[in-house]
Amino acid sequence: MISETSRIVEVEELILATISGLETTWVFSAFEPSIFTMQTLGCEKIEQTTRLIRRGYIVGLTFGLGFSAFIGYLLYRAGRRHWFLPILVSGAIGAGFIGVYETALAGGF
Repeated sequence: MISETSRIVEVEELILATISGLETTWVFSAFEPSIFTMQTLGCEKIEQTTRLIRRGYIVGLTFGLGFSAFIGYLLYRAGRRHWFLPILVSGAIGAGFIGVYETALAGGF
C-alpha cells in the first residue's frame, strides 16, 4: 500500500493534467478537420488546404497550452510541486496530434 507521503505525484495533479490534455484533444477536434474529411477534400486546392490545416496547429496549440498554463498557474498558486504537469501533458498530446495530421497530409492514412 502506498502511503500519502510517499506519492510522487498527487492524484489531484494527475486529474488536472489529464483534463488539460483532454481539452487539447477537444481543441484540435474543433479547429482541425477529421482525417476522413482530409482524405475526401479533393486535390484541386491541396496547397491551400494544407496551409490552412497547418495554421490550425497554431490555434490548437495556443489554446490548449494556454488552458494548461492557466491550470498550471493555479496549481503553482496552491503550492503544488508538479504545477508543470498539465503543460507537459498538453504539449505531448498536441505534438502527437501534429504528427497524426502530418502523416495524414503525407497520405499515410
